[in-house]
Amino acid sequence: MAISISIYDFIKAFIGLLIIAGVTNQSHAGPSPEEMDYSVERPLKVQTVVRGDFRFDVITPKSPQMDVPGGQVSSWYLDELFVVRKLVDGEVVHSLSLRSENVKFVTEGLNDHFIILKEWSGGISCCDWIHVFRADSSFEVILSHNNFGFDANKIIHDENTLLLHREPLISIGKPNSIFNPKKFDLRSREWID
Repeated sequence: MAISISIYDFIKAFIGLLIIAGVTNQSHAGPSPEEMDYSVERPLKVQTVVRGDFRFDVITPKSPQMDVPGGQVSSWYLDELFVVRKLVDGEVVHSLSLRSENVKFVTEGLNDHFIILKEWSGGISCCDWIHVFRADSSFEVILSHNNFGFDANKIIHDENTLLLHREPLISIGKPNSIFNPKKFDLRSREWID
């Protein structure tokens, strides 16, 4: 029995497999998680920003390349974490494992109802991840966007609009190597052409 597949279906399947392989293949230096000694003390630092009724905390190693007992490096423990809590009672409403300790809040020039977490994943396939949240009396995830290798210094276009890299609708293989700026409206949650 012969299987017949069109070139279009083959390309779609191949790209799908590449995406799955990229998502599931996280690089991790050092020993496997099962071999790590989790009983060692690892100093952490917390960066906090308050927006509306919520507290945004980024937790990272105090010294990512610091040696800890047993010959481990503190960044191998993957302690990087983003946590959103209600101010009134500390209840966790959102959390996210971060890809690296290279994380910063971006708020300057932005409407006070929004907050941006900019994260550089590092490594050979480095990417800038942009996470946008709305926080006033309620909390909402607006956008999690892979800005690929385009580390635009100014991603805020105006107080309610971001300027980010957006892959063309049809793109095969590597991400487009030319910056393709597109506006994203935070209020409507839509890309503006």
